Amino acid sequence: MSTTATVPAHVRSRLPGRVAAAASVVFGISMFWLVASVEVPAEASDEKLTEYWRGSEALTGATFSAAFALLAAICLVVVVNHVLAVSGMADGHLAGFVRSMATLCAACLVVVGAMRGTIAHLVRAEDLPLPDPDVLRYATSLGYSLLGLGTMGLLGATMLSASVLVLRSRVLGKWIGVVGSVCGVVTLGAAAVGFGSFATPLAILWGVCLAVALLRRGPKD
Repeated sequence: MSTTATVPAHVRSRLPGRVAAAASVVFGISMFWLVASVEVPAEASDEKLTEYWRGSEALTGATFSAAFALLAAICLVVVVNHVLAVSGMADGHLAGFVRSMATLCAACLVVVGAMRGTIAHLVRAEDLPLPDPDVLRYATSLGYSLLGLGTMGLLGATMLSASVLVLRSRVLGKWIGVVGSVCGVVTLGAAAVGFGSFATPLAILWGVCLAVALLRRGPKD
């Protein structure tokens, strides 16, 4: 005689929120390591730049940075989709804007990750020599520009619009809407003046605070 285990209804109702909360924390961690894994010397000469990329630590850091960029993109989409689902406003114009900004931001994260992992892939997997210093410098600058301007700008728009949605729906508490709005506005401003990467701690803060808000939300709230 066999018995089939059933999951209680209250556990099933809490599971999506817990998954989204975990994804929100992982998003914050991934954003940190996306930036921290690569530390290209500022204003380095051609010799120092080439020496940096020849090091095993630089190639490993670039590989990890690429992986964390992909992970951050996935987690961002998971979190935003859950917030839209519980808001009760998933079909409105604002929800469409939130979804669009999150999708574009995730796409930029994937591109940033691909750019950062390309050099490591060519050297380690394809066994090719390092590109010329000018190519290394251009690829590095392009990656930083895409991260600081495009990615962080879109992330700021995502945080701000999602927070406005939360404030309107009153689904997660006013405090997370305020925190997200402030983080979004500051991140947008930083990206607009070319310092979007320095707003990464705000993305981490938003991810952690949103996870707390999701965990505090009751199954029937």
